[in-house]
Amino acid sequence: MNDFIKKAWSDIFSRQKNLELYIVLLVIIIIFFADIFGVDTETAYSEILLAALAILIYGMIESRHYNERVEKSLAEQSNTLSIFERKISQVSQAIAHFNRANSYVSFLNGLNFANESIDIISYVNLRAADAKRTQYYDALYLAIKKRHISHQRIIWNLDQLLWLKQMLSMGWDDLPEFSVKFYRVNPSDNPITTFDLIDQKTVFFGQGWLMEGHVEIASPDVGQYFRSYFAGIWSKCKTIKERGKPADKVILEKLIQEYLTNG
Repeated sequence: MNDFIKKAWSDIFSRQKNLELYIVLLVIIIIFFADIFGVDTETAYSEILLAALAILIYGMIESRHYNERVEKSLAEQSNTLSIFERKISQVSQAIAHFNRANSYVSFLNGLNFANESIDIISYVNLRAADAKRTQYYDALYLAIKKRHISHQRIIWNLDQLLWLKQMLSMGWDDLPEFSVKFYRVNPSDNPITTFDLIDQKTVFFGQGWLMEGHVEIASPDVGQYFRSYFAGIWSKCKTIKERGKPADKVILEKLIQEYLTNG
């Protein structure tokens, strides 16, 4: 009882909270003691109850208005937070990996967490596959086969053509989400940029600027830029394997023989 009195005193005189409830409670107490001591309240009974009810309803309306203001404020804060998160997601994050171990951990994470697409302009040498690169190819194969991730690849030299021939014989020809085109490099053009693009928002550069390692950039804006670059190269390529179809082995063999004949 003492705790209740202390809280009531604080609510009424310090914080001015729940006043309508205390007024109603006071009215009930007055009527109760009036009945005990035989005071006639019949003539004012209805008016007292109506007044108490009016005070209670007024308090409920005020509480509802307060809750509505709180909900509106929370909605505005949530919208502000969403805008902030979108802005943060557009900020580029660049990471330099200086050794093969870190590189392949990063590559594998990119493949394992890909949700939609893996677009690749092939690195110079694909057939020199050590254990780490073989693990990378296995993860790529599973992403395409098991999770149905779209994989578009551009190849542009003899080593890559021979690599493709080998991979097709190992089951890659049966992957409906796997498509490959050949880009005939023109020496008079700018050098081709090689990279892996995951979900059009994370770019892994395999340029070979150092003997080991690579540069990784996570950014939707940067990803969109390199997706446009990829699409521009893709439109100039010769199709070897279309999505949903087996590879054209005749075209593949013809391209290989051209390189072997011309040296």
